[in-house]
Amino acid sequence: MLRIDDALDLFAEHAVGGIVGLIMNAFFANTAIIAMDDVTIGVPGGWVDHNWKQLYIQFTYVAATCAYTFVMTALVAKTVDLIPGLKLRSSPEGEMLGMDEVEVCSVLPFSCTLTRIFPLFPDRRIRNGLH
Repeated sequence: MLRIDDALDLFAEHAVGGIVGLIMNAFFANTAIIAMDDVTIGVPGGWVDHNWKQLYIQFTYVAATCAYTFVMTALVAKTVDLIPGLKLRSSPEGEMLGMDEVEVCSVLPFSCTLTRIFPLFPDRRIRNGLH
């Protein structure tokens, strides 16, 4: 198990989907389909068109994109972490409560325990049908 905190499954959807898509292009790209836009005429396809080197080209695209994305994400994350008041890690109390209660409730209050957010109205959950 990788133990990666990816609450929105961004890596699983975008990174894995992009990698699989680029590698599949190396196998199944077809010159006739590529040329259907009447602009990219004469571009060699993949293994379907006996363009064996396309796999190496696509693999290089994947490696370059992953390296670029990792470096730029690390730089942005470190920059955000250095700004006073913005931290990447939650407080220990926030981690004990759960990140949904601490972080998501500030944006989507209807998705959390409303009695904790609105302690003056303990029956608010029942009135809104959130029981």
